[in-house]
Parts: sequence; C-alpha cells; structure tokens
Amino acid sequence: MNWMTRAAWVNPGSGIDWVKVAAHNIGQLYVAANAGNAPELIRECRARKPSMPVGIFEDPHWYPATGGTPNGFAEKVSADIERLIPGRGNPVMVDLELLAFGWQQTFVTAYRALHPQRETSVTVAPFQAPVLALPSFAQHGFHVYAQTYYGDMSPADGPAVMQELARCFPPDRLHPFYAGERFPSDARDGAVFTLDRLP
Repeated sequence: MNWMTRAAWVNPGSGIDWVKVAAHNIGQLYVAANAGNAPELIRECRARKPSMPVGIFEDPHWYPATGGTPNGFAEKVSADIERLIPGRGNPVMVDLELLAFGWQQTFVTAYRALHPQRETSVTVAPFQAPVLALPSFAQHGFHVYAQTYYGDMSPADGPAVMQELARCFPPDRLHPFYAGERFPSDARDGAVFTLDRLP
C-alpha cells in the first residue's frame, strides 16, 4: 500500500460518500472495527474500488472488558483483523491517546508478535511527544498520524505539531491527521477525521 495517499475515517454506522471520496482524491479508507456495518462497508469498498486499501481503526477505550489491558487490546485488534481484513495490503490504525508510556510499549510488542508485517499506524493527540512510546513505534515499523485538532475539534498549530514529532520520530513515517472541515486542498497525504465532515 501507498502511505503517501490521502486517507479518511468513515464514521461508525455511516455509509461511504463516494462523491466526497472522488472530490477529495481519497485513496484509502478506514472503517471503525466496532461498527455494526463494518463488514458491509468493507465489501462495498472492495466491490467498488478493488485496488483501494480499506482498513480498520480501533480504540482501546471502546473495549473496557478486553481493551483495558495492552495484551487484551492486542488480542482484540488481532481478532478484528482476522474477521474483517485478513491478508496483506489493508492497514490498521489505533488511537493511543490517554495511555501510559508502558501501556503503549506493551501493546506494540504484543501486537507485533501477532502481526509482524501488518501495515499499522497510531494516531495521537497534539503535542504529546513526551508521553508517547515513539521508540517502540519506530522499532516496530509503525507510522504516526498526528492530529492537528483538539478533542473539541478546535484547530491546533499543525506545523508545530508535526515539527515536535519530526524531531524524535522518522519523518518519512509521520503524517498529519486533519479535521475534515479544515482539510487543505493541497494536502499531499495524511488522514481525515472524518469522511462525513469533508465539505
């Protein structure tokens, strides 16, 4: 897969707006693994755009019973991969906000033991470099999507967000994560939160 393409998350329960996909040159989609219609969305994407990678996104806070521990979350993500996107070429993105450094390290190690070659990235909140397990992400071949917005969707200083991480993480594996309503028309790559929020 091409990490330099534009990607977008599809809201849980939403459909795929193919007009927006075309208008914004989206080359990769991520579906919420816990969405009830995730299997249907993945099948739709493969039928309509067979060459387009379609992946899943996950958040350990969705699964308090299993995701509360890093090993439990790794096993949950692994099960969802096998259920929804077996085989190579379809990526996984995990949201690792508000988690301790050691939690992140343990998850990455446990996950890579289960899926050593899976195309995988993490998304992180703005200006979190000091509390991120960046050495583990780098060692295990993860890409990082840095959010250029805060939890209330207000804008962060995007260039500063990217610069902070570029000082301590391989820049060729670093990508911006944009709020859909502020997705720049000249974006080279990165991800969009979410397809629905694009104009």
